[in-house]
Amino acid sequence: MPQPTITRKALRISTIEGSWAALHFLITSGVFFTGFALMLGANDFQLGLLGAIPVLAQVFQVVGAYLIERTGWRKGIVAWFSVISRTLWLPIAFIPFFVHSRAVLIFMILYAISSILMNIAVPGWVTWMAALTPASIRGRYFGARNRINGFVSITGNLAAGFAVDLFRNHGHEASGYLVLQLIAVAAGLIAFRLILRQPDPGAPAEPVPAIAAYLLQPLRDSNYRRILAFYLYWVFACGIASPFFNAHLLKHMQWNFKSIALLGVIASITTMFVQTYWGRLIDRYGHKPVLMVTVIGILHLPFYYAFCPWDIRWPIYINTVLTGVFWGGFGLASFNLVIDMLPSRNRTMYVAVMSALSGITSFAANVLSGWLADAMEGVRWQIGSLTLVNYQLLFVMTGLLRVPALLFVRRVHEPDAVTMRVLVAKMFAEFNQRIGSGWPLLPGTLKDSGVELPKQD
Repeated sequence: MPQPTITRKALRISTIEGSWAALHFLITSGVFFTGFALMLGANDFQLGLLGAIPVLAQVFQVVGAYLIERTGWRKGIVAWFSVISRTLWLPIAFIPFFVHSRAVLIFMILYAISSILMNIAVPGWVTWMAALTPASIRGRYFGARNRINGFVSITGNLAAGFAVDLFRNHGHEASGYLVLQLIAVAAGLIAFRLILRQPDPGAPAEPVPAIAAYLLQPLRDSNYRRILAFYLYWVFACGIASPFFNAHLLKHMQWNFKSIALLGVIASITTMFVQTYWGRLIDRYGHKPVLMVTVIGILHLPFYYAFCPWDIRWPIYINTVLTGVFWGGFGLASFNLVIDMLPSRNRTMYVAVMSALSGITSFAANVLSGWLADAMEGVRWQIGSLTLVNYQLLFVMTGLLRVPALLFVRRVHEPDAVTMRVLVAKMFAEFNQRIGSGWPLLPGTLKDSGVELPKQD
């Protein structure tokens, strides 16, 4: 374990670096990514392909893992590959001004290269943070780190949404994206500088077997296979419609960028409030029960988009609040589960194999969703006052496909975790104590779990 002073310094730098990385990410993803692609002329199938590129690029995490374990040069690989990846948004920013044909194709190529380079850096960063962060505070630390990133997302989304709408309204949409993407490149360079300053306890080079044996090694671990089965199914089920939520708001519901950016702000604020709570639950009760609770909370979210009338907004806002609550907990639990359940030896390869396989799976889901959206482009069903188009049918599909994920996560083995029933009981017991009601919300569950109930006045 690293020395306490090194740990504190490294985690402090990582927190600051994460905020700059979050700024780069929010500008180069989400609604601003979708809007930029639509401005270049991307159709539904191309939107699906663009959504598939970063997940397919996860295959290259195997390359990063192999390089790190062969050379031990973890810090250099993370720093240089990530900064080159982020700097590639400089030529992307100038595409609308210098490319008048095949702009979408050139964007895809540059975006693919950027995604590949970033994914080569990812396994090293994950294992670096696993080495730096003591297991006893891991959930709380990343919860706090994500809250700061959430604050960056709030201010960044509002400012970026206002800027794009301002440029759009004056007929200079491309200039608006240019300004944002130059800011993103600057943020990436600052993050690079901070990564170079961050202490690394070291990842000494290890003897690595032949690549085939190296790739197959993680699959011999039965619990790893269970985690992998859950994660692969989950990314496929969610990937069926993921490229089209923002596109639906822009194309069919006629939302502007400020309104969509506000959704990001609401989700970020909600996540900021719940991240520390989820982190504390993970540290106390385990990752698996938190995963099960959050998966149940996420299952129904696509139906808000599927059945929301185009002239009504409040269901989308409710969806956004619930997204911040449950996806925030899911991301924290799934990330820390992978770190905690993997062996310290060759951990980089375990992370890389999972990311590579999930990338291939998500790529297939995104390409399939793009093909389905394109094939159903002319679909328009009128059910009373509700209009259903191709995107909404995909939202229904992804919602239904998420349900069996519960069967997969139940099979994951985590020795020290409580059951979901116990976790829910403890959550309600704490809630009762906080509001001082004196009446248990789930009396049978609380009694069975052994949770001490609050005393009645």
